[in-house]
Amino acid sequence: MLKYIEKIIPRRCSLPLIICGVCNCIAYYGGMLFVGVFPMHNWTLPIDSWFSLSPLWCIMYVASFIYWVVNYILISRDHPEMVYRLVAADMAAKFVCLVFFVFLPTTLDQPSLDGYGWQAFLLRIIYALDQPVNLFPSIHCLVAWFCFRPLLDCKNVKPWYKVLSLCLTLLVFLSTLYTKQHVFVDVLGGWALAELSYDLAPKLPIIKWLKRWNRKFDNKIETV
Repeated sequence: MLKYIEKIIPRRCSLPLIICGVCNCIAYYGGMLFVGVFPMHNWTLPIDSWFSLSPLWCIMYVASFIYWVVNYILISRDHPEMVYRLVAADMAAKFVCLVFFVFLPTTLDQPSLDGYGWQAFLLRIIYALDQPVNLFPSIHCLVAWFCFRPLLDCKNVKPWYKVLSLCLTLLVFLSTLYTKQHVFVDVLGGWALAELSYDLAPKLPIIKWLKRWNRKFDNKIETV
């Protein structure tokens, strides 16, 4: 069983990818702990009226979670250094997200779903589980851009898949707007933070830490 898993996720990638998941939880749920401490801001702009509520976009919104997992694994497998750059960028970006969630929290007015019938079934569940907080920058859009941007530096990924990933990433962006889970500023912030973090990642000490932790992790696995 372990050998089968290692064919999909090489051992050198496992700890860094686990750290990505942990950082995501810390950023999101950590921000939730401080809801109400600082005043909320609503950054809805006139441009947001261009994206009228369309509940069926929640299918893409939910499917993005699968997209994240698949592409993070694919990017990490490409060559040894790529996993460290991706995870370092992800960690740095999630820390910035947490700072915004705590000290500059944002919210929005979610629309009524009355009149949409069966189309709004899944979106009602999303609204019930995901409060309109932790919005800027959008983690959904941040991670979606991380699913595409590093692919441009991947040598073993086919060009057609890079194009497909760009299309999927843009669809994720749109899904956050059409489901009214985010506003345009959130999407722009998520994209900009991901781009900046990815560019700065090679200069951050996080990569050295990750390599050190990963060596210790590998040694422990070898001795088990």
